[in-house]
Amino acid sequence: MVTAFECTGELFEFGGTPPQTLRYPRVLTWMSAPADEEETLCGDLFLNLSTREERFVFGEGACERTLVLEVSTAACTDFDLTGQLAWPGARLLCRWLSLQPAGFFSRALELGSGTGLSGILYSARGGDVTLTDYQPVVLDLLARNAARAHGTAAVAPLLWGDQHHHAALLTLSGGYPCLLGADIVYPGSQSYLPALMRSVNALLAPKGVFVLCYCSRSRVTDAALFLAMHQAGLAWRVAEGGESAPEGGVSGTVYLVTQTLAQM
Repeated sequence: MVTAFECTGELFEFGGTPPQTLRYPRVLTWMSAPADEEETLCGDLFLNLSTREERFVFGEGACERTLVLEVSTAACTDFDLTGQLAWPGARLLCRWLSLQPAGFFSRALELGSGTGLSGILYSARGGDVTLTDYQPVVLDLLARNAARAHGTAAVAPLLWGDQHHHAALLTLSGGYPCLLGADIVYPGSQSYLPALMRSVNALLAPKGVFVLCYCSRSRVTDAALFLAMHQAGLAWRVAEGGESAPEGGVSGTVYLVTQTLAQM
């Protein structure tokens, strides 16, 4: 059984513009989660290296972009290799990016790029983007997809929270005015959240924005994500046009996450 926050005690507001009142307590106690809140990713995880081409089209008119990328043929894969899949959050973030004006696309780093779908679209719209992931199998796929796109996207390893990786990325470029993340928080990933937040604070430029597309699949994960951002000194708000219709049965929300003055 996993544990969950028991909502008892005084409620409080998390940061945000405007501030967001979320139903989590000041004093957290713990309880066992009910059976339907168990956090599992897939029952028969396995390593699958076979891929297929998939065509993605986002935007309309002058903003329309077509990407052809390699993605895994598997419905699921090893827990550490989920980046082989094109997750709903990446598609939802791409839809939001396709609505943004040309001036939005400058210099960015994508966290947990996986197939690279969101970051490669950012590059295709004229942005200078660095795509990051950690597992070698995923990095190989990411590099192949970046090469397919014939854009300017760079590929680099990043283990969340790793100071050496942070230093290497900041040597390539100072703090990034934009960070991207799509479906990088999901049931079972709570233990990675502190490291993810350390990377966000280390790599984000002052007054920069972390564009996070989050798909809610579990109340336990929802609570853990917002608490981790609050504890890391981050504020967030829903992006205009950032609440998406269900994609594959999953609804997603694009958040604009920024550092509070204390973190800058």
